Amino acid sequence: MISAIVSAFVLKIVLGLSLAVAPVFGVIVSLTDPVSVVNILKRVRAPERPTMILETEAYFKNATPVILYPIATSLSFIPLQDLTLFAYTLAGGAAVGLIVSGIAELLQRLITEPLAETSFTTAVMYGS
Repeated sequence: MISAIVSAFVLKIVLGLSLAVAPVFGVIVSLTDPVSVVNILKRVRAPERPTMILETEAYFKNATPVILYPIATSLSFIPLQDLTLFAYTLAGGAAVGLIVSGIAELLQRLITEPLAETSFTTAVMYGS
């Protein structure tokens, strides 16, 4: 998100793009390629823990522009209405996430088999 915002400001200042276009272009250019990150980590045989952290961050960062792009394009047309809807959606999503993760945490304590735990975690992620 920081990369998209900084890119938008640089594009606005340097190229003089309008505030309607700069955020959309900033989101597009801030996208990274997680496959490259994972490939490099495998080639250099990096330790498992940092590899897992960097791989997770790369995939998370890859999904962020998918969320930011519709927001950036909608803000260029009806800023105040869409900003209010975004804040409402963000708060609702956070509330649902906290409730589902709290319930899942309680239920996960009952699971003792590793494969079932992995399946449960995946089901909760996609089901929430």
